[in-house]
Order: sequence, then structure tokens, then C-alpha cells
Amino acid sequence: MRKTKMPMLSKSRFIAGLQCSLRVWYQCYNRKLASEVTPGQQAIFDAGHQVGRLATELYSGGVLIDEDYLHHREAEHSTARALTDRNAKALFEAAFTFDGIRIRADILERNDDDSWNLIEVKSSTTFKEVYKPDVAIQCYVLNGAGKKIARSGILHINNEYLFDSNHLDLTQLFQFTDLTDEIFTLQNEILPKIIELKKVISLKSAPDTTPSRHCFKPYKCEFWEHCSPGISDS
Repeated sequence: MRKTKMPMLSKSRFIAGLQCSLRVWYQCYNRKLASEVTPGQQAIFDAGHQVGRLATELYSGGVLIDEDYLHHREAEHSTARALTDRNAKALFEAAFTFDGIRIRADILERNDDDSWNLIEVKSSTTFKEVYKPDVAIQCYVLNGAGKKIARSGILHINNEYLFDSNHLDLTQLFQFTDLTDEIFTLQNEILPKIIELKKVISLKSAPDTTPSRHCFKPYKCEFWEHCSPGISDS
């Protein structure tokens, strides 16, 4: 039985809910059922954080919103202050809430006309389709919060870059995939998904979902072992 207070959606919960309604419900109410993070998975997470930090070095005059994810309200206050500082040419990990959805934007780059570019950083060497709803939900929240997003896309590793072992050229290491037009089109699909997922997390008990191939697309669900005891994932 779930708690009385309904939790908020976030970018990660939105993506999880697109994969499986049971997954997002468990994320909200019973995370202890998730399998422990393996050393390999932790290494991937750590590499992602390192890539994210490197990416910020491409944007001079940026301000880091350094409150962690457990202090979202405080992070929003810091974000609000940074937004009013014209010397802040970019914001890293900016926090926003709109329509009951919380996000932290990897990079927001300020334009001269007070619009912003949204840059989502990924440690992968290729663009993946799953990144589109990731960016789309952020644009939905940012637009709702009154921020004009002029450009949006993915900053990922350029797999053709050759490191000369002397100098790491970040302008060559990273590659930007512009999704502006596609994300604009996707906005019409975001609200129905939000409504659907809010209904899911308002349920008093876990939705009845049968494990299947969706448990591994686009990522292996952290609740697979709980939902499928004794079943191989191979």
C-alpha cells in the first residue's frame, strides 16, 4: 500500500514510466526492491559524472547549482538567483519545477536575447532515440517555467576524436546533436504521457504488469530480479 502523499515526477521517473508503469511506481514507493548497483554499473555512472564535469568547461562564465538532488527547493532558489545575474553565461544543474515535475538541466546556455540553449550531456559515443523524450520533458518544464528555449540537443562524445596524449581538446572530444525541431514537435506528445504517468503514481497499489522484453528496452530495469525471480535475463 502506498503512502498518502503522491510523489512528484522527475526526468528520470518520466523516462522510467515510458518504459514500464510498474517501474516508475516502484521508483516512487518501493525502491528497496531494486537490485544493488553492480561495480560495473557504478563505473558507468561515475564516468557519466566525469564527462558531465568536463562538458561544463566548454562554457566559460558558468554557474554551478551545487545543491544535491535531495535539496531541490534550495537548488531552485540558487537557480533563481543565478538567472538574474547577467554575468552568468551558463547554468549547470539548474533546478526547475512545473506541473508537478522536477528537473535538473545539465547545461543552460544564455543567449543575448534572454533565450536559452538546453544542452543535455551524455557519455555515450552515439546518439540514441531514448534521448529525445529526455530532452523533451525538460523543455516542457522549462517552457512552463517561463524560459524560452531557442535550441536544444545532446552533447555526447565524438568517437572520431583521437587524443594525442598531450592535450585534451574538449571542442573535439564533444559533439552536439541538435534536436530543436524534433523536440518542438514532440511537445504535443508530452502532456498526455504526463497525465498517464500521474495516474500510475496515484494508484494505491502497484500496477499489474507482466515482465517481458520491455524490461530491457531501452535499459534493463533495476526491478527485474524482483519481478522475475528465477528467470534468466539472457
